[in-house]
Amino acid sequence: MLWVALMIGVALDGIMAFEPYASKEDMPPFNPDDYVFRGRTTGPNICVAQQVFGTKDKYYSDCLGTSFRQICEKPTFISFQCCPGYKKVRGQRGCPESLPVENLYRTAHGVGLIEFSKYVRKAGLVKQLSEQGAYTLFAPSNNAFQEASKHIKKALTPKDLNEPSALLYHMIPGRFNITKSKRGNFERTTLYKDKKLRINKYAFGVTTVNCARVERTDQLATNGIVHVIDKVIHPLDSQGSLAEKIFRDMEFTQFQLALFTSDLANQLRAGGPYTVLAPTNEAFARLPNDLLDRILTDADTAQKVLKHHIIKGVYCNDAVVIAMGLKTLDNSFIMMRCKRDGVYFGDSKVVEGDIVAENGVIHAVDKVMIPDSVKTVDEFVKDLHLDTFSDLMVQSNFTSFFKGSKNITLLAPTDRAFKNLHPRYLAALRTQPLATKQFMNYHTIHGELTSDKFLGDTDITSDLDEARLSAQIHVNVYRGGLVVNNARITSMDHTCENGVVHKIDKVLMPPQDSIMEIIAKDHELSILHQALETTGLTEILSSPGQYTMLAPTNQAFRYISRKRLAKLMKDPPKLRQILERHIINRMVVECSVDPKIIYSIDSRQGDPVDFTHRTHGLTVNKKYRFKSKEKLATNGVLYKLSRVLPCSCEPQLRT
Repeated sequence: MLWVALMIGVALDGIMAFEPYASKEDMPPFNPDDYVFRGRTTGPNICVAQQVFGTKDKYYSDCLGTSFRQICEKPTFISFQCCPGYKKVRGQRGCPESLPVENLYRTAHGVGLIEFSKYVRKAGLVKQLSEQGAYTLFAPSNNAFQEASKHIKKALTPKDLNEPSALLYHMIPGRFNITKSKRGNFERTTLYKDKKLRINKYAFGVTTVNCARVERTDQLATNGIVHVIDKVIHPLDSQGSLAEKIFRDMEFTQFQLALFTSDLANQLRAGGPYTVLAPTNEAFARLPNDLLDRILTDADTAQKVLKHHIIKGVYCNDAVVIAMGLKTLDNSFIMMRCKRDGVYFGDSKVVEGDIVAENGVIHAVDKVMIPDSVKTVDEFVKDLHLDTFSDLMVQSNFTSFFKGSKNITLLAPTDRAFKNLHPRYLAALRTQPLATKQFMNYHTIHGELTSDKFLGDTDITSDLDEARLSAQIHVNVYRGGLVVNNARITSMDHTCENGVVHKIDKVLMPPQDSIMEIIAKDHELSILHQALETTGLTEILSSPGQYTMLAPTNQAFRYISRKRLAKLMKDPPKLRQILERHIINRMVVECSVDPKIIYSIDSRQGDPVDFTHRTHGLTVNKKYRFKSKEKLATNGVLYKLSRVLPCSCEPQLRT
């Protein structure tokens, strides 16, 4: 019963709130039962009123095209009533009876605007609204008058007879049909001293007038059209440019200094329209001292930061019911969200919104939003939540090095990547300065390498420490993305002031040996070592490049009869073909093979090698398993194979 009472209360708030009418004007009697439905109904000409639970905010079906279960993270509940101009007929569905179109004054009264009608009479505007026009009327709701200040109400009925009523600021010549208009920003001249109104139509049918939200739209009158808004607007509210409004407010003194430094004050004075997100003095006070000094003294830094706080177009607080993406002057995107506790731009909360100016609107926000272009790589690493990597940077004193360096590329492992490290190596990184420094060197590249500069089958040089030999990092391009050594770049091109950061899913371990040196040191590969020396392939597997070696173990060779193996060892050309069946002239690492596909590539000998994922790991030609994980080499990667691969070059070979 309580829920039903709430729904009926919402419906009656807009229509049933008629006080006993006593005036010279002959207004028709009103019976709520002719217009309001108790519960859900169907039929023609029915409007749905959505009210946000716990507030007085209402959205009608004729001004909000989509129904939402939640608005600003708060639940909504609905009621049903006849659309303006229609009436119920007993025994018939919906509201089939069409009422005569009345003048503006009667139409406003007919949609329940009792307070507005009262002020119209006090201001002596009844005749103008009844007989003149055509006008578009933005009429404040009853709640709007209750919440208006005394100062604003006084302007509606000025004592000076020569001073026009501020109600005229709610009127524009002609008919402005919101439903038929396109989304955008419109300026219209009012009947109040030719002052301007700004009308903004946003997504989901939301429209504002000087940031007052239109609750109901397009109520047709004989001499115009009526829209119901949720605030009483004042002509003085929008006087002055954005710059003038900011410089008058002592809450923005730090922002004012930044405006002077950035030389953007003139743009906010004459340009626009803009939405300015103005951080309060308290927001600036929370910045690190060195960053605050840069913003207030360095023109380039100040301009980058302030452009990140200026959005083209006017976006009032009510512009959003859930979220929308907006573009700032520095060409970055910021998300505007309506949450339960207020409106947010990014992670900055609006603490005072809808400060209307001639060329836009200002929102005071509680946080200075630092664009990526101003952050150094060490600051950016923190923003990417790469906590372990950030700790190692501080520990190795690389943060101070990065602040003074330009054009750096960081390959930064995620926290999960560090958890997959051997505990001893991770402990060494945390406790041994030399190991930490070498680690940081290997993940640092001189120069800004964005993803478009990475070329497949090439090596890049890491290490900025000139006292030590540089190390190579293998780069490969696969259909699944970019791979460095045996790590995937999971998030790329985070460009900041002095470089670029790429997130990778493994910690890079610099290889020490070539493929041939790995084979020579492994006693399980002694037969392969001997065979490679016999065929002259050792030079290839020792030289720079990117190779994949599928290395048959001694046990794999024992599946071949001794007689056949001995014969092959005496036939170097034939043996070379069999060995080249196991060599690929490109690197194939496990992370580059998509689990859902077959990755096929030709060997040096010419037969294809098919890599697939199975539950136990990577396999070759669907059935040959690797005996060990990939071993990274200075010139490629090696896998130990438990079988010798069949080769078209030797059909008689049984493995």
